[in-house]
Amino acid sequence: MKVVGIFRGFPGLGRVVSGVETLRIFQKYHNAEISVFSYLQGFEYCKDIFETYNIFAEKDISSIGIIPVSQSGELIIDEIEKINPDIILIDGEPLLLTTIKLRFPNIKIITLLNPFDVANPHNKLSSQLFFKDCYAKADYAIVHGIWKVEKPKEFTNNFYSIHTILRSEILNIQSNKNTNKIACILGGGSVNGTSSFFQNTLEIAKKAFTVAELYPNFQVDIFCSCEDIFQEVTLLKNKNKNVTIHKELKNSTEMYSNTKFVLARAGRNTISELLHLQISSLLFATSCNIRGSEQNQNLKSVKEITQGQLLGFDIMTSENLIPNFAINMNNNWQWESGNKDLENLILHHFA
Repeated sequence: MKVVGIFRGFPGLGRVVSGVETLRIFQKYHNAEISVFSYLQGFEYCKDIFETYNIFAEKDISSIGIIPVSQSGELIIDEIEKINPDIILIDGEPLLLTTIKLRFPNIKIITLLNPFDVANPHNKLSSQLFFKDCYAKADYAIVHGIWKVEKPKEFTNNFYSIHTILRSEILNIQSNKNTNKIACILGGGSVNGTSSFFQNTLEIAKKAFTVAELYPNFQVDIFCSCEDIFQEVTLLKNKNKNVTIHKELKNSTEMYSNTKFVLARAGRNTISELLHLQISSLLFATSCNIRGSEQNQNLKSVKEITQGQLLGFDIMTSENLIPNFAINMNNNWQWESGNKDLENLILHHFA
């Protein structure tokens, strides 16, 4: 079996991480030959895992992924013809999905989707209809996220809704919360995001310094996603002896395994990892237009799941920044990732 993965490589890595984990499951159960197309952060993540084609010409990338009639888009399509895969797994590329289905109608296409891809009240109606029409052309739609969704009427092919697909490294972590360590994770698209997103990231770092002052007996580790963020955060540091600033995001085990509390942006994948590991957190929604609205919705949902044990705040809010009880929460909520459901699906539907 040959499987091609195509993953949008910006603004964050959520779509790429889940896509890679899905490809690993195809390898595990079907000994699949894997080829991947991605770009920007996506290429950097994939290149050491699978044979990965770096598709990057800035003029060929729109806000919703690769333009299929561009040079990069046509290159992907030409390579697909050479590889002749049995399955194409695609995430975050509605235009390319539509074109590939036109060009290769007999190849099975699986699209991985965020719940907001199929039901997003924050988008204009015309955008909602357009995206659903593109994604519905896939033979299989797998929606994964913090919550599950009903099948929209536009989707007449196979449709599944499961919880978020997590990277296997997260599933293998044995979390020890009996520590005095707090982690601030500055990921979530700050590498290829807008200037406002960059500033939002610095605001989260400022909250981490405030937390360090409130809890001098705790060690606060700030993990940066790139050199630019690291340089700016370093300038913010005063006399906080209990703060360590890291130039890059460490592996999951190092960031999470001995952490009692986390500060992070309220993205789908980060929240899902924290739900799985049952680590209490202070989460911030970005103020960036539609994405900020989506992250605020994430926060509403996660508060219900954890009964308030994962806390969410507007990025500019300083009042009640981190209640004292947050450090001593029970972390007894129930939430399971979608990995087992995904494994069953791949095992039984793609022989």
